[in-house]
Amino acid sequence: MDVRPNENKLKGVISSRIGKELFQKYCARRLEVDDSAVMIPPIPDSKFIDKLPENFEFEDVNVEEKEHQDAYEAEVKLYRCFEETKNCMVIHQLEYTHGQYSAFLPEHGPCSKRNCKKVSGEHLCHKGLKEVEGESDFIVVGKLFVAVFEVKGLCFKDSEDDRDLRLKKFDGCCESAQTQRKRIKDLVKSIDSSVMIYEHTVFPNISTEELDDSHQKDGTLLFKEHLEDLKWMINWFENNSPEHPQRNHVECSDRIKCCLLGMWCINHENKWDLTDCSLTKRIRDIGEKLRRALVTRRAIDEVKTKKGKKKKYPQNPEMVAAPDIFKQKHLDIRCLTQDQLEVFQNTKKFLWVEGAAGSGKTIAMLGKIIDLVNTTTKRALVVIAGNSDTNIAAQRHVELLDSVSIRCEKMYYSYSGIDGDLTDKLDKACHTLSEQLDKSTSKVVLLVMFHTLVRNMHRLFAKFDHLFVDDYQTLTDFIRTDTRNEPNCTDNIITEGLLPIVQNSVTNSTSLWVLCDGGQSARDNHYRQFNRQPAVTGVLDNFRNQFINSRKVLSVNLRNTHEISAVLSVIREHYDQMDSTGRG
Repeated sequence: MDVRPNENKLKGVISSRIGKELFQKYCARRLEVDDSAVMIPPIPDSKFIDKLPENFEFEDVNVEEKEHQDAYEAEVKLYRCFEETKNCMVIHQLEYTHGQYSAFLPEHGPCSKRNCKKVSGEHLCHKGLKEVEGESDFIVVGKLFVAVFEVKGLCFKDSEDDRDLRLKKFDGCCESAQTQRKRIKDLVKSIDSSVMIYEHTVFPNISTEELDDSHQKDGTLLFKEHLEDLKWMINWFENNSPEHPQRNHVECSDRIKCCLLGMWCINHENKWDLTDCSLTKRIRDIGEKLRRALVTRRAIDEVKTKKGKKKKYPQNPEMVAAPDIFKQKHLDIRCLTQDQLEVFQNTKKFLWVEGAAGSGKTIAMLGKIIDLVNTTTKRALVVIAGNSDTNIAAQRHVELLDSVSIRCEKMYYSYSGIDGDLTDKLDKACHTLSEQLDKSTSKVVLLVMFHTLVRNMHRLFAKFDHLFVDDYQTLTDFIRTDTRNEPNCTDNIITEGLLPIVQNSVTNSTSLWVLCDGGQSARDNHYRQFNRQPAVTGVLDNFRNQFINSRKVLSVNLRNTHEISAVLSVIREHYDQMDSTGRG
């Protein structure tokens, strides 16, 4: 039997120790200088990183998993709407244990007799202190009000259920939501009995026309059409909630915020991490899940516990177990998409890999390099564009390979500081690089290209058995910049380096992989749109067409990857400046 802790002590830890510090660190100043909503957490929590495929016939446990994911997507829709609100704090996914809940409502405390059969009248709960008591999808706290929103992902579209079964499911959702809403309402009232509380259950995937009039008349129910009104509703709550003359509204509101923040941050073991409210930590957590492909329940459970659970897991048909080479200590990648596995196992001499940020291009390439080094005597050259000797992507490649005991030597190509005309500069720069490559004994060399104008670079590339070009889209942007004064586009890394490798495949044995995310090639896309540098466009298109029969597109199987891709360049720029405490 659980031992019940001192209620006042736990309540004080939640509200005064955890909640107050979180409020001061992440909320108070924001609310003072900015009228936008304070979102807790600052981005939606990544409960489900992977996304089950559409138009797939789900069976057994996968049906439940799909319902969970639909519900999560519904919550994200609402989260995006709450981001547009003003002058409030929004808490998403507040989960609490029986012990934590009882600390604020002692009358809800546990019964000492686990087998008690009393069923009538006031009766204490039989749950253990660490058992989950309940959860709330969204709690909005303003100066004069608290609004509780439960979200249901129920969807009638494409459902084969008859009308009666649909309404039965709908009523079941309403009933369970009402139970959760009442728990939170009682919790808030225990903190401040005079605050105005609003309650709503939201169905973002159902429209009013799909239900009868009786459901539409229930003012606590919100549907798809009402989402765009949430901003107006929150403003109405603040402006129309009653004010009590003897109530210090700011102090009371702050007290509610501190208690709920503390409840949100503390876990089932009554432990907490204050950086859980940090945007930096949230980005890192998502990045780590994406990097390690912790995208299935099985993979996450394997990380959490050393003992294997005999449990039936959902199966995402687009995810497969990673080969052993990816499961090494420093890689620690448990799953790959089918597309990633096909890239890794590809044996073609020339391969073009296209995919959005987060789709797994680089990790498939690094896995291939590690496999080649461990199983053959061949050498590999990785080419990446960069404008400094501290290029973050290049440094990460070197560190990762070094962590699996593969020495990767980093070199740079640049003609800055070399005297003479452009031809002399290119000849001297290539000659210097050639001497460095001849002296190198590393099986893997990473070449950072400060400039993309070259001469006879293909002769240097041909010294290696395998050639990989990472972030090709960045290389194309560099080419656009370097050839501003060279309209004929004759001496660049494509015409004098990569293209001859492909066109002279009979006389050289060098293989070539190109990894590209065309969506991030801002300069190249801009120049194409306005038909600038047509000669460069012709060279780039000619090179790309060499891979017309050996191209692989990595599908985006990971949830939120489209959002991450859109801001990845910003995140990459600032990521390494974030400190270990989650600030930045």
